[in-house]
Amino acid sequence: MISVIDHPACARKLKPIPNRWLLIGNWTRAENCEGAQDFLLTCAELLKEIKNETSLPAIFHIAGYGSDAFITEIIKQHPELKNIQIIVSSYYQNITDFTEMALLAPLSRGAGIKLKTIEAWAAGIPVIGTAQAFSGLPKSIWHHGGLRVSSITEMARLCILPSSYNRLSRDIDKLNAIAAYEAYQTAIRSSDHISALEKKLREQSTI
Repeated sequence: MISVIDHPACARKLKPIPNRWLLIGNWTRAENCEGAQDFLLTCAELLKEIKNETSLPAIFHIAGYGSDAFITEIIKQHPELKNIQIIVSSYYQNITDFTEMALLAPLSRGAGIKLKTIEAWAAGIPVIGTAQAFSGLPKSIWHHGGLRVSSITEMARLCILPSSYNRLSRDIDKLNAIAAYEAYQTAIRSSDHISALEKKLREQSTI
């Protein structure tokens, strides 16, 4: 059995900070970089629309291998991203140490069960993602701890526009990431296809 199935769920150590969002993964992978770049550029455009509105500024925490180089490069190519508050952590010890409200998974391509989605749930962190963030997982599992958006643009609007953020914050409060993880564990252990699912998980890289 692989560790993502075996290790127990762990409640978050720290209280989430409003309007702080986590994007985590291997930032040398093209699908991760493409989705995050599209998301951040959309956020930059939306910020222009609300520049005169009073709101709690969104802060995006980009964490994981290659994050420093990724953010440095896209800001060089797109200077408008300097208007976005971005924190970078190329190394972290435990996902439970993060204080962001939720994990964002703005994926536009990729298939297979996403380990980072499951790991976030195990740490009590809800996930907001496109359909790809929950691929391989039935709604009966992900609806406990996840919000699925129709597009990367919708995700950006939820985080940036004040009226949308207020609604999103209320929706996040209703999620139970631990319940999603426990539902995932139950489904895996009772599945007739356990061997095939475990093989798929081993083959998948982190999101």
